[in-house]
Amino acid sequence: PLDPLYGYMMHVDHHSLGFEPGNAQKIYSFNDGGIYVSPDSGANWYEKNTSLCTYQLYTVASALTDPDLVIAGPQDRPLSSTDLASGTNQWQLNQSFSDVYQTIIDYTNANVWYATSIFIHRAKTIDGGVNYTFINNGITETNMRINDPLIMHPTNPQILFTSSNLKIYKTVNGGSLWSPVSNTPDITMFAIDKINPNIVYAANEWTYTNTTSKVYRSTDGGTNWAQVNSPGNIITDIEPDPNVQGVLYATRSTYFAGQ
Repeated sequence: PLDPLYGYMMHVDHHSLGFEPGNAQKIYSFNDGGIYVSPDSGANWYEKNTSLCTYQLYTVASALTDPDLVIAGPQDRPLSSTDLASGTNQWQLNQSFSDVYQTIIDYTNANVWYATSIFIHRAKTIDGGVNYTFINNGITETNMRINDPLIMHPTNPQILFTSSNLKIYKTVNGGSLWSPVSNTPDITMFAIDKINPNIVYAANEWTYTNTTSKVYRSTDGGTNWAQVNSPGNIITDIEPDPNVQGVLYATRSTYFAGQ
């Protein structure tokens, strides 16, 4: 049924249900959209998330030129933003596409945001979230992935890297056009060396046919890539050493027996 207040269906991805003691008709649903309640045995549902923090956030980004501006990429919800200077402590929903994985704010212009999503892949706004443009020009793959990665060059905000299920892509004009730079599949994370931004790292998390992550490195700004030694298991994050050029750290996890 539609939520009579907000006009849309109750959220999916349910985790648990609960009944109010002494009132068997009042049912609570706890799902990826937060908390919903039905007063009439499930005939109607109402969202009950006011003043509650129920989002699961994939990423958060702040603006270098406006430290009060923060945007976030939540699971199953639209990209959200808040201005801490307003004093309202309220998150605003900025667009209709949901499952926002990666979020970036241009460090030279707080009105320029980037986001990736399972449904639209890559999007950009130049007016602080009022209007969005999909920026997939040049990327030939159309697979739907939850975790399309995106990273911005630390000294040139027009340069970004992303990936598809088959290739690594680079743009030198803020996403207007992407060019393939490597036939490396399933990349889910990037990192750029803190000392030398010509050193770029990429790694994949896991696939059903690949139970050990691989790490790749470019030493010429993303033009050429080569596989380097991996710490094994499943890599969940990579981060360059802030003080030593060419040193990369990785966190590991496992989903498979024997790891």
